[in-house]
Amino acid sequence: MDTTRWKSILVPREMYDEVRAIASIENRAISGQLRTIFEAWKNESLNEDDKALVKVTASELRQSETAA
Repeated sequence: MDTTRWKSILVPREMYDEVRAIASIENRAISGQLRTIFEAWKNESLNEDDKALVKVTASELRQSETAA
C-alpha cells in the first residue's frame, strides 16, 4: 500500500459492519462512505477556526512524515 496516499484505520467490527451496510445501501465503496460521513461531521461540528486548525495540523503531520 502506498502510505503516502492511503492509511489503514482500526475500527470496532460493529462500526465496520454498519458502515459497510450503509455504503451498500448508498452504492458507495466503504472508503467513499467514510469520506461522506467525515465531511458531514466536519461541516456540522467544526467552526471555521477549527477547520483551519485541522488543515494546518494535518499539513504539519504530513510534512513530518515525509521528513522522517
